[in-house]
Amino acid sequence: MHTNGSRFSIPLRATLAGLLLCTACAGPAPETPEADPINAILKRHMVVDPAVTTRFFRFPKEPETPFDPAALLADGIDVAVLGVGSVTEALLVGDLSNYWYTSPPPGYVIAHSVFTGADAVKRFLWEIDAVHETAAAHPQVELARTVNDLERYRAEGKLSLMLGVDSGIVVEDLATLRVYHKLGLRRLELAHAFPASWADACSGILDDNDLGLNDFGLEVVRECNRLGILVDLSHSSDQTMDEAIEASGKPVIASHSGARGVVDAVRNLTDDQIKALAQNGGLIAVGAMYDPKHLEPIRKTGAWITMAKVNNYLLERYPDPFRLAAAIRNPAETQEALQALDLEPLSSLHKVRPRSGIITQGASVEGTLDHIDYIVKLVGIDHVSIGTDTDIRREDYTWLYRQFVSGLLERGYSEEEIVKILSGNFLRVLRANEG
Repeated sequence: MHTNGSRFSIPLRATLAGLLLCTACAGPAPETPEADPINAILKRHMVVDPAVTTRFFRFPKEPETPFDPAALLADGIDVAVLGVGSVTEALLVGDLSNYWYTSPPPGYVIAHSVFTGADAVKRFLWEIDAVHETAAAHPQVELARTVNDLERYRAEGKLSLMLGVDSGIVVEDLATLRVYHKLGLRRLELAHAFPASWADACSGILDDNDLGLNDFGLEVVRECNRLGILVDLSHSSDQTMDEAIEASGKPVIASHSGARGVVDAVRNLTDDQIKALAQNGGLIAVGAMYDPKHLEPIRKTGAWITMAKVNNYLLERYPDPFRLAAAIRNPAETQEALQALDLEPLSSLHKVRPRSGIITQGASVEGTLDHIDYIVKLVGIDHVSIGTDTDIRREDYTWLYRQFVSGLLERGYSEEEIVKILSGNFLRVLRANEG
């Protein structure tokens, strides 16, 4: 195993050139796994994505991409920990680009959930049902609940789906949380693009003189510990994050975040927060880093302002949350809104092009590796992973993992260290929450 010094002494230009070279040659894997070190690593070891946004429930007229578990398994992907982050259908109603790097003032609304209260619970139950139905319909797919499940299903050549949710808005009492757990929930993100009633988000602060968790929020953290649900801090406000780490008796995660020391955005963790998370025994899965190199060109197109205008138009047109949610998922409704408002179509920059190295609008393969390097140097290899925050149905999903492994090898990581990043650290944290 190399030393940290050798890893971080590679000149940036040489690193990028080497990464580009590996990216160019990381095409289809040869038939013999041993002939390709990237393929060999992906095949030999479990690969876990702690944060995907794949939704299995679809509203009427909503486009659907075919789900092909065989293709994922063939390329070495074993586990997708679902975020179903859109379960609560975030509605953008303000200019998000003003608050990438600093939180909005308390009470200022950038986005809110289409669903609240009992409607949010119903919407989440629809998604849980759709995940169960997907597993039942595909012989190669299983809904996993424990580390033992993950290991067993991998040995059987099956893809594991692990149920998570990207907003605490679906939790308004502990009994409901316990029901979710019985149905398979194993990851709870406290807040998303908007706060829950009991937890503030970095992009949305409740106007209640409490910038973190209220008393019920602390109870949620403790009940998650008791049940074995991972507490997820991505999107949390700084105070929510600090209070959750302090309240948790089990390791916590940030399923798709970055290091603020690399990109100074509120979605990312400060050095002190990363150290506190490591001391807690948890991990930060790198993703959605809000890199200005990618976000600023999109800001200049006005795409997010256009989206907010479209969403506000649909909000006025559809007061019923279920009709509204269906409308925002229907491209024809978006097109109609653009025409009614006399707005230009959304810029192509707003769309992620396959095999461009861009994972989400604010994150890339190169940036992921930079954040991993930073976190490893700060707290060691045992507290970092990769959470793509993207859809496992996209055509270049497994290609992205080849780029991750290629880049890690180029930067001097050993196979043992890469395995920790791909799955080992997550499995350790999940097992610690089960006990």
